Amino acid sequence: MNTEWMGERVATVDLARLTANIQCGKDDASWGPNNTFRFPLRGGTGRIWQKVYEEIDPSKFKFNARVIGVDADAKLLTLADGSQVRYRHQLISTMPLDRLCCLVKGGGLEGLPAQAPLFRYSSTHVVGIGVAGQPPERLREQCWMYFPEDDCPFYRVTVFSNYSPYHVPEPGRQWSLMAEVCETRNRPVDSSRIVEEVLEGFYATKLLETWRDRVVSRFHRRLEYGYPTPFLGREEVCGPIFEALERKGIWSRGRFGAWKYEVSNQDHTMMQGVECVDFLVGGKEGEEEVSFRQPGRVNSREWGKGAVVEGERGREGGGKMRYLDPLVLTRLLRAGMSMEEAEGVVLRGKKREKEEEEEKEEEETRVGGKVGDEKGKSNEHEKLGDSLGKKKKGAELEAVVEEEEEEGGVETVRLEALRAVRIA
Repeated sequence: MNTEWMGERVATVDLARLTANIQCGKDDASWGPNNTFRFPLRGGTGRIWQKVYEEIDPSKFKFNARVIGVDADAKLLTLADGSQVRYRHQLISTMPLDRLCCLVKGGGLEGLPAQAPLFRYSSTHVVGIGVAGQPPERLREQCWMYFPEDDCPFYRVTVFSNYSPYHVPEPGRQWSLMAEVCETRNRPVDSSRIVEEVLEGFYATKLLETWRDRVVSRFHRRLEYGYPTPFLGREEVCGPIFEALERKGIWSRGRFGAWKYEVSNQDHTMMQGVECVDFLVGGKEGEEEVSFRQPGRVNSREWGKGAVVEGERGREGGGKMRYLDPLVLTRLLRAGMSMEEAEGVVLRGKKREKEEEEEKEEEETRVGGKVGDEKGKSNEHEKLGDSLGKKKKGAELEAVVEEEEEEGGVETVRLEALRAVRIA
């Protein structure tokens, strides 16, 4: 691989901090570039894009329509069913760049198909396992874990039910693990065996115990395009391709459209689209696509701080919000409450006053956007955590739920989101 992708995507080692943590037996959960993230309380990440879809005219979408040809000169797309779609000015493509190279034709693009074999990527097998009961104590506040050893086929495992109680059909009575397995041309995977191999890996790594854990469901999906490998010589291959396409009014962006691993997360790729559209229609001299053209800049710590502040403030426009804690909710379920009872207890937290919000925002501005973890939580919420007799280890999980409002006699509940401020 090349080194251009690294930037601050790879956490540097603080030797003094590492040594102190080992000596004190401290679990350090606040390092790395993505130790803070948000996640929907219900519906998984798909909930985010469902809400976006609901805000757009449905006639703008055409699903299950595979593009098999792009005529850059005629500005014409050919679909698998034989139909054609004409575009007037510019085309933004998010299909894998190697595929686009093979499908596009036009003056000055004749050499692109020969570039396709130079691209490197990995496929991903996602295996989900549903388990009866509750996770062992050591996994109850973990998010994801990496496994470099050779006694298991997966490289990463997520305790997915810890993201939200709603990630299992029977909250409080079930939990789940999600494993990711890499496949490349040099590392083949037998799809017919992979679920069993993952289970064997769970037992070998003690994530599951045969005497304790009863598997109640299994899930498997293979994604041909999993990760765009930042292969050696990537910039030399991709740069001329982008230039040739853009001269014809084609803008290749997205996880595999840009083929930039360092800005291929969902937030990155969404901003690639936003910034590309702004560039094309904004008409501002000097407008730049920062995410696509300067990935090191958007991944820098200082840039990230600014983005977090903007994101926090951006949520305020939709009305008052209440902060909930899914870990507390899960503990109440484990204590024997029904979901309705547990939700009722957590949702009855004291409303934050407007003055407190303004004070918090002023404080954030003064300290440069740093938000205190404990500000804004209700007294009842704190007492609830104390009564359970369990202090949170590492960081916290907070659900952000906008309250129901009466608007023209119709009750509306806006998007629920989970803010996870912890990584094991």
